[in-house]
Amino acid sequence: MVYLFFLIKGIPELILSSSNYKILKSSILKSSVRKESFTEKDIETYVSSWKSDGVSGGINYYRANLSLRYWSNSNSVSFPKIKVPVFQIWAEDDIFLGKELTENTQEFIDAPYRLHLIPNCGHWLQQEASAEVNRIMIKFLDNTL
Repeated sequence: MVYLFFLIKGIPELILSSSNYKILKSSILKSSVRKESFTEKDIETYVSSWKSDGVSGGINYYRANLSLRYWSNSNSVSFPKIKVPVFQIWAEDDIFLGKELTENTQEFIDAPYRLHLIPNCGHWLQQEASAEVNRIMIKFLDNTL
């Protein structure tokens, strides 16, 4: 239920920006498996961005997807099945988005579907396994287009 914290307007921004974004900086390192993927300069680049643009953009993603209206049965929305090939890339060791979230994805797709789990990789898939992600995406696109 921690995700409900993000639904409170203004409070998450205040807390996450306190102490020079200490919680966010710590979160990056705690949620990565391949810790060498982030240098101190990388972390400071994130801090610089948060200072200039704020953290609401990232938080608003959760607000949009976790609103109580979204979870209400009375506002259920039926989405059409995806009709184009889908290649889902997922980090096996993501502490926020467990690989169990990929289960039954095929039910929403009426086209070729493939799941590729990247082992020994945390929440920051693109940063932790950039070479592998790029390689398998290029292979998928070469075979699909």
